[in-house]
Amino acid sequence: MVISAATAELLVFSGGVILEVFAVTTLLDDTAQVPRIQSIMFAIALSIVAVGYWVLGLMLPFLSVAIGSVIWTLVAIYRPTDGKYLGLQNILPIE
Repeated sequence: MVISAATAELLVFSGGVILEVFAVTTLLDDTAQVPRIQSIMFAIALSIVAVGYWVLGLMLPFLSVAIGSVIWTLVAIYRPTDGKYLGLQNILPIE
């Protein structure tokens, strides 16, 4: 069975969206904790894959994976296991 390039692009895009849904639930859950090294490595890996999709001209998978990389970067910042957030929380007293 052979599928078209457009169908393959939609399949990869759909897989990326599914991954993002689960990552967003982790980001929105105040009690969630993810080891920082794991989320940073996942964000880096997704960034590399996004560049690959961009070079190949697959824009939907590129967007899906790039958004996933941003979400995992935010997980690394706001959901660490050590409770020490990166960013403005340690610089400015934000309530």
